[in-house]
Amino acid sequence: LQENQTAEETSTLVGETLEEVGLEASEASKYPHEFSGGQRQRIALARALITRPAMIVADEPVSALDVSVQAQVLNLMVELQGQLELPDLFISHDMAVVESVGVGVMYLGRLVEIAPRSEVFESPQRPCTRAIKKTVPIADSTQRKSEKDLNFRPIASPNHSLDYLSEASQYQRVAENHVVLKTDIGYDE
Repeated sequence: LQENQTAEETSTLVGETLEEVGLEASEASKYPHEFSGGQRQRIALARALITRPAMIVADEPVSALDVSVQAQVLNLMVELQGQLELPDLFISHDMAVVESVGVGVMYLGRLVEIAPRSEVFESPQRPCTRAIKKTVPIADSTQRKSEKDLNFRPIASPNHSLDYLSEASQYQRVAENHVVLKTDIGYDE
């Protein structure tokens, strides 16, 4: 953590950070197999926070957890983000877990649409965003889509010749908090 820290200072910092994420300081001496999946995610978050980063990148942080534990970890992340004034990039393929955050839709490595989640679902602008919307599970069986309604097409290959240079991304504002990539990304969506 710090080269000039004593073992006691390090131990105190570890305990404080574990408490920040809802664990007991005394749990620092446990082995990994002694923790549940949710506790392991909290430990992963503590490991990131202990370095006092400028930003957290969380790639599928709750994908392997059951729904109730997902909610606990997500609530913790939102709470810590507010307390620490720490921006985060939350990456997920599960639209249900990004309920309360802004959404950036990526297609073949490029950010193609950015908006609040509700706006992405009410007014998707790009074909790939509309395709994502079709994949969200619907609880009401009378409203569910049949497989033919999904109408998926294969994603184009991202391979280009070695001399291919993509254009710089340019975005168009379609609503107050909704921007869409207007640059040709070199693939058909």
